[in-house]
Amino acid sequence: MMRKIQLRQLCFLLALFFCFHQPVLAALPSDIASADISEESNSPILINHLVNYDLFIRGRMITLNDTETWNRTVSSWNTVFANLGGYNDSGEEVLVTLQLLDTSQVDLTKPGYYTVTVHLQIPEPFNSDYVLDESIQQFSIPICIADPQQLNLFVIGTDKDGIDLTWGNSATEPLTLYFIDSPTVLTDEMLASASWNIYASNIPPTATVFSIQTADLTEGHEYYFYLESNNNHSNYVHFSYMNQKWNHE
Repeated sequence: MMRKIQLRQLCFLLALFFCFHQPVLAALPSDIASADISEESNSPILINHLVNYDLFIRGRMITLNDTETWNRTVSSWNTVFANLGGYNDSGEEVLVTLQLLDTSQVDLTKPGYYTVTVHLQIPEPFNSDYVLDESIQQFSIPICIADPQQLNLFVIGTDKDGIDLTWGNSATEPLTLYFIDSPTVLTDEMLASASWNIYASNIPPTATVFSIQTADLTEGHEYYFYLESNNNHSNYVHFSYMNQKWNHE
């Protein structure tokens, strides 16, 4: 039991460092694995969860040509993903490590949306007793390379409580967040002529992150948001919430 508590506590501390882009001072000890491995079982134990998984898959907005921030972000990923805590619904735990961090699709010189792919593994000797579920063996991190001359709106993370949006450092004046609540999907033409409502106003540009609360939404409806600041209009963000899962564009 002490090993399980230690593993989760250490993973949580690493995740806090990771989210705030601070240098990670220590990695998890490599000898941490689930206690009480059953020698009698012939089939590997399935591991289908990662400690702090929701934090690891949060998106990143990087300013166009900002190599320094990008390199620091990649370095943080390499450190944090080197030692992760894997577990299953029965409480079994095991060390999970990084196999490959694929950043090859990201082009810092071109504004747009990209994906970083993370490949994980269970290291020896634990991989003879445990196996990773496909859902966590490989996962993606969304990346937005943003032009600082434009107002960008980007979804960086979701959970059961809400959805987090960022606009990076592309605003210098207070922002207003507008939205439409629709029972059906809307086209770009419909959005252009629609009547928008204010979700929040006077948002300080230095905040950089804003959360849309699940409690404010109707399950199954389509939601559209955009930001406006000093007559600058952001892109539209579209999402819906169904069966406790977010779908967004």
